[in-house]
Amino acid sequence: MKPARLAVLIAVPSLLVLVPSAPSYATVNACLAAKEACVGKLSAALLKCYAKDSKPNGGDPIKINTCLSKAVVAFSGGEQPEKGCFAKAEAKHGSTCFTTGDSDAIEQTTRAFVGQLICELDPCNPICPDSACNPAPCTNCEPQTCVEIRDRLIAANDPLEDGEYTLYFDGDESRPWTAYCSGMRFDAQNVKEYLPVDPQRNFSEVSDGTNVTRTSFHRLRINLGTQTIDLLDGSFATTVLAPGGAGGPLAPPAGRQHIPVGWAEFISPTASGGAAHASVDLRGTSFAMSPSVSVSYFRSVTDGVTAAPSATEVYLPDDSYGRVQLSASTTVTNSNVRVVADGAHLATPAEDFTTATLPVQYTGG
Repeated sequence: MKPARLAVLIAVPSLLVLVPSAPSYATVNACLAAKEACVGKLSAALLKCYAKDSKPNGGDPIKINTCLSKAVVAFSGGEQPEKGCFAKAEAKHGSTCFTTGDSDAIEQTTRAFVGQLICELDPCNPICPDSACNPAPCTNCEPQTCVEIRDRLIAANDPLEDGEYTLYFDGDESRPWTAYCSGMRFDAQNVKEYLPVDPQRNFSEVSDGTNVTRTSFHRLRINLGTQTIDLLDGSFATTVLAPGGAGGPLAPPAGRQHIPVGWAEFISPTASGGAAHASVDLRGTSFAMSPSVSVSYFRSVTDGVTAAPSATEVYLPDDSYGRVQLSASTTVTNSNVRVVADGAHLATPAEDFTTATLPVQYTGG
């Protein structure tokens, strides 16, 4: 640690001047100077965000979270830590640096310092615990989203890590559920909620009767604002291609890396063999499909012709809308049959769909 600089009083006629001295043992180190400048920039950037938020046209939580995220990413490098401010200083000055690998620790310390300063200036700021401005008990104030969890971690100077957290539907402490929060270290607008599910019961398939390409889902993207599952999000999916499937007829649709959720497709040159299956199973979670989801929500597409699915193609058991199973097969040689959820979107040509959802509801599970 750099020794504190001494201060001396210099007598000047009718004036006493306090100036810092520069003793011979004062620390001079280029890496240290660079890192101190990094911390100064981060502190200034964070404070600037709060200053903007305090202006008459401020108060937008999305804007300030975005601003704070950009400041942190500029310091840490975000997904490219080698571009972080400390990493650049260490790469440039090498072994002359007093410390290395301390970017995360100093970032947390700096954020905590700025947070404490903000609470001294503005006790009513939402990041401040036990605000004197809100003495009344809070109603429905439990965290509803991963962004709110992220804000609390920042305020508590805790690490920002992707993982499972407890959220509360509508902020109601009596309605908890387990969410996987993704993107916690980056821009708040990119923070997303995922519903952990059993990959053995949540899968989609493309089959030719003998070979099967299967996508298994470990987590499903859930949009809390619209209360829907994103059928096209494969961020936490695993696809095992059938032999010869890469780029071939058993590859996921439209050059996608994964088969969409709720998609069973049968492509058989011989019109024989086992059917293709798909399953969406929310049992064991705190959500189920919305009662608005009926057989008519699904579609069967045979060689480009769309129709209502048959009873053998969609199995929607009466168990509180917890699951649905799809099956696709054909007895026509060289025919293509697929059975899909959200038929309004996934029944269109594969290159045309850009969105597909499944309505859900909170049940408590």
